[in-house]
Amino acid sequence: MRWFHSFLNLVATHSRWALVVGLAVGILFPLLAEIVRPWVGYWIAVLLFLAALRTDPIEFLGSLKDYKYAGIFILVFQIVFPSVVALFFIGLDFTGPLSVALMIVFASAPISGSPG
Repeated sequence: MRWFHSFLNLVATHSRWALVVGLAVGILFPLLAEIVRPWVGYWIAVLLFLAALRTDPIEFLGSLKDYKYAGIFILVFQIVFPSVVALFFIGLDFTGPLSVALMIVFASAPISGSPG
C-alpha cells in the first residue's frame, strides 16, 4: 500500500502532466476510454468531494460580503440575463432549434461549465 501512496503523491505533484498523459491515453486507446466512460461522472464527483475536503471550513464560509456579491452575480447572469435574451428572442419572433441552443448557452453557468 505504501507504493500506492507514493504513486498518488507523484501524480499529485505532477498533476498537469498527469492530465496530459490521461488525455493522450484516452486518444491513443479508444477502446480503453470506452470501457471507463460510464464511470467518469462518478470519478468527477469523487474528485470534487476530495477537493472539498482540502478546504479550510473557515475560509470556505467566507464573509457575508462574498455571499452578497455571489448572489448578485447569480441573479444577474443566471436569471436576469437569460430572461432578457429570451424576451428579445420572443420580440423578434426568433424560434426554432438555434434559438433553443442559444438560450442554453446564455443560461449555462458562466464559470463552472457543465457537469461531467
